[in-house]
Amino acid sequence: MSLKERITYDWKAVQSFGRIVPPMRVNSAAAVSNNAAYCIGGKGVGQSNAMWKFHLESSEWEELEPTGEAPKERDSHTLTYVGDDKLLLFGGQGLKTDNDRKLRQTKLQTYKVFQSKELFNDTHMYDAAKNSWHRILCKSQVPFSRRGHTATYIPPMHHAHRQVASAGIDDGSLVIYGGSGMDTFTGIEVAFNDLWVYSPETELWALTNTKGTPPIPSYLHAATLQGDFLMIMGGITDPNPPTAIPTSKE
Repeated sequence: MSLKERITYDWKAVQSFGRIVPPMRVNSAAAVSNNAAYCIGGKGVGQSNAMWKFHLESSEWEELEPTGEAPKERDSHTLTYVGDDKLLLFGGQGLKTDNDRKLRQTKLQTYKVFQSKELFNDTHMYDAAKNSWHRILCKSQVPFSRRGHTATYIPPMHHAHRQVASAGIDDGSLVIYGGSGMDTFTGIEVAFNDLWVYSPETELWALTNTKGTPPIPSYLHAATLQGDFLMIMGGITDPNPPTAIPTSKE
């Protein structure tokens, strides 16, 4: 693990301590709360839903055993600090299903079906103070199942020092952007450029109608909050374009 010092802008290797450390993995998710970093999921030797805590002061790893209903094993999800020692997990992809070899026939072409893995659009809240998971059953429309999206938290009083009105997104909200999922009509993987807002206070999701020219649909991109702007950078688009599969003439 490496950390970038704020003053010198030099990278510094951090020696991790503790009896155990997390196994090697990709596409896990991590967030910081109360001087500790929390990491969950990812893909290495199989997929995982193990929860790890990294103590920033002692540089020590600790594998947690949370109570409550933990999320299923997954990767390419997000874990985001939303205030009050709470971390919100959304989406991701799970294990392979039994239909990864099936095809979808249309009038003109035969397509590979994307849903070779289980995709999630569930919402889970982790209480770092209580070391407990809670699945949120939202009483609203929720984002489509997806992987490789970004989740950005707008902290409370974010607009307070600016004498401007919020552009429809309240402080204390979580913003989900992009990712990839399955087109329900064609059954193939598509990238998204939609923007969803979640309120931890009301536990409701809302699709936001934006103005202007949106970014190209993408997944595995990056997003960061800079003042009043949510900046989207990079990513992959058109993950599985509708290429015809040759079929028999009989």
